[in-house]
Amino acid sequence: MENARGFSAAHIIKGIPLPPKKIKSGHRIVTLGSCFAQNIATAVSKYNLDVFHIAIHEEVNTTYTNDAFFDWILDIECDLSELFDRLFGLEKKEIFKNYLKSSDFIIFTVGVAPGIFYRGTKTPVILFDFDMKFVALNQNLFEFRTTTVQENVENIKRIMEKIRILNPNSEIIVSLSPVGLMGTLEYNSAIIADCVSKSVLRASIHEIMAAGDHGFYYWPSFEIVRWLGSHLEYPTFGGYDSRHPTRAIIEMATELFITYAGDASLEKREISGLEHASSLR
Repeated sequence: MENARGFSAAHIIKGIPLPPKKIKSGHRIVTLGSCFAQNIATAVSKYNLDVFHIAIHEEVNTTYTNDAFFDWILDIECDLSELFDRLFGLEKKEIFKNYLKSSDFIIFTVGVAPGIFYRGTKTPVILFDFDMKFVALNQNLFEFRTTTVQENVENIKRIMEKIRILNPNSEIIVSLSPVGLMGTLEYNSAIIADCVSKSVLRASIHEIMAAGDHGFYYWPSFEIVRWLGSHLEYPTFGGYDSRHPTRAIIEMATELFITYAGDASLEKREISGLEHASSLR
C-alpha cells in the first residue's frame, strides 16, 4: 500500500492543479453525483470535517439526470421535477440546497455515459431497480444508449454553472467514478460497454479543462483505482459487491487527496460502529 501511495504521488497526482484554498478542520464538504460519492464521503468523514453526502440513488448517475437534479434544486421546471418531488420531498430539497450553499468544498463524481431515454429524444428516464428486459421489450418507447463526449461536455458545464449559482465561493472537485456498469443493451460485452462509458466521460472532463475557465478541479480517483489498481497485488474491487472498489483503495486515494488539498489542522479520527458522514435520501 505504501508503494502504491508513493507511485500515485509521483506518477498520477504530480502536477495536477489543486484549489489554492486548503481544506481545514471544520470545513463543510458536500459530496454528490454518482454512488461513488458515498464512498468518498465515508472516507473523508474520518477527518475532523463536517461531511454531508447527498444520496441520489444509483440510477441518477448520468450527467443528464444530475443536470435535472440541479434544475430541481434551483426550482427550474424540468422533465424529472415531479419525480424528484415524490422521491425527496420539499423539506429535503431545502436541506440539500442549504448544505450546497454553505459548503466550503463540493465533490461531484461523474458516473456513467449510457442512459435510458424516451426514444428519439434527449429526455432522460429514471427506472428505479429497472429490469433490462423491461427496457428491451419496450424499445418502441425507450432507448438505451451511450451519450457522446459533446453531450457530456455541455451537461457538465451546465452542472458547474448551477453549482456556482448556489454557491459562488465553494471550491468544486470533479472526479470520475471507477465503479463499472451494471449492464448494457448496446454491446455484447458489458466490459467493452464500460470501457466506452468511462472513456467518453474522461474525455469530456479533459475537453472542458483543456479549454480553460472551467471553474473546477479534477481529482484522479479513476486513474488511481482503475489504472494503478490493476497492477497491485491486493484486490481493488470487491467491496460490498464486485463492482465497487475495496475500502483500502478508496481510503488510499482519499488520504492522498487530504494530504495534497488539506492543511496541518486536519486530523484522522477513529470512527466506531456505524458512524459516518451525514446523508439524506
